[in-house]
Amino acid sequence: MGKRKVWTALATPFLFGGLGYVWNGIFAASLTIGGAPATAGNTDPAYVQLRQSKLEGKAFSVNEVALKRDAGTFTLHSGKLCFVEPVGGKVTGAVFQGAGNFTLEPPIASERHSLSLLTKEPHFDEHFNEIALRFTDETYSELRSAAGISPAPGVGCPGGPLDDSQHVTRHEIYFNLEARILQDLLGTQPGGLFVAFVKGRKYSSKMIYFIDPHGVPRGLEPEEVALFTYDEAKLGEWAVFHFSDEYAAGLATGNQKNAVMRVINQRLNTQIETSGKLDGKAATTLASRVDGLRVVHLHLFPSLRVETVTGQEGQSLGFIQEDKNQDSQFWVILPKGLAAGQEYTITSVYSGKDAVANEGGGNYYPVARNSWYPGSDRWDDFARFDLTFSIPKGMDLVATGKQLSSIDEGKQTVSHWQSEQSQPVAGFQLGKFKKLETTIPKLDDFKVEAMANEEVPDVARGIAAVAPAVGGMTTTGLAKKALAEAEVAVELYSDYFGPLEFKRLAVTQQTAMNYGQSWPEMVY
Repeated sequence: MGKRKVWTALATPFLFGGLGYVWNGIFAASLTIGGAPATAGNTDPAYVQLRQSKLEGKAFSVNEVALKRDAGTFTLHSGKLCFVEPVGGKVTGAVFQGAGNFTLEPPIASERHSLSLLTKEPHFDEHFNEIALRFTDETYSELRSAAGISPAPGVGCPGGPLDDSQHVTRHEIYFNLEARILQDLLGTQPGGLFVAFVKGRKYSSKMIYFIDPHGVPRGLEPEEVALFTYDEAKLGEWAVFHFSDEYAAGLATGNQKNAVMRVINQRLNTQIETSGKLDGKAATTLASRVDGLRVVHLHLFPSLRVETVTGQEGQSLGFIQEDKNQDSQFWVILPKGLAAGQEYTITSVYSGKDAVANEGGGNYYPVARNSWYPGSDRWDDFARFDLTFSIPKGMDLVATGKQLSSIDEGKQTVSHWQSEQSQPVAGFQLGKFKKLETTIPKLDDFKVEAMANEEVPDVARGIAAVAPAVGGMTTTGLAKKALAEAEVAVELYSDYFGPLEFKRLAVTQQTAMNYGQSWPEMVY
């Protein structure tokens, strides 16, 4: 089945993402690693060339050329076509101006029905006067060899559509398409990426048809094909589905493992200051799912800026991380291609504000719930976690996993946590807590904890100025209720679904008042 989609007027950023001192011997202040200068970000020659992509300047006349990509067909009736300058001998883009149309016939009824609801027509048929294409598949060779393509001497190439597509990826959908293209260029496997930026005349002028064998981004993986818009008035996914031939072969499922790699182990050292500033060092072990993998994407909060990346032999590695307000995803360039099944450990040093917000009164809000460390953005990716936290003395921290130790070192409290089994995500909550706890004897003394902050956040203090009865409230009095409800829930769900794999559950207060969230062994 395809994923549901909703039109909304709210534009949601498509987010896929310096230490100046030493603490506890974990971090080095210098940017020198193993005696050699650290590699700066965004400097790989092929990536720089992709980032600055321009058209070749040689135009071609087009007459009735059809380009079929899975369930979508682009028919270029008449006009001119120009290709992007090659990188490493491979052409990765093209621009067409003229008369054309784009038809889409998804392989499953639910997605065909979705399109008919959105277009109010039985079949999807969009008309356009220009499109920009980016690809690593055989699009270039197909177009160059098409019977309806011929050289057009003296005809200029329009750079606008290509420039517009770059603006879209960097400033509107916030996805580093050049880094994804680089992944295929440096890999040894044939690339299958195809992205069409369609300026439609009927349905939307801000439409993208996206095909990626490793799963469409925007949280749509593992589906490989998607049509979506970035128009604020019609924002959303119009159709999302697997490859058509996968449905025909009965292979299209929601648990496909089509990512290029999986994370299997994380060793994280994290320091959080009173202001909420976070400094981290992560040793991330991944296993490749494909042969020849050279470029990997790790999910990291945009304002956490990477300083250095090193390989498992201690050598400095190239990495990509653009401005935090643009297509800021964190990508690492490996020294050589990995074979399928081969493991490799990447060590990243990063730092920044905004991932954890100081809400006042000893209340903290972990904004980057699943991206405060570089890891996988797929929820079916399970890893082992070893976590060390350093926080100001006098504050409390609770994390996923089993607590192995907690000691005071000068003005810091250092705690060590370890997952008892593989899990998709690790998290924490910190503050100045009052803690209550109980055990459930019939579940082998399963431990339940409730933690509430002793003081209210600044927003509540502000309310107190105009409404003392409301603003003067405290949450510690509700801790007993939260503890009792959690205890009942653990027993009830254990009766229905069997015992939990964990031995404890911590229910923690948060300043967000409009939602809750559950991580392994911890509820926000």
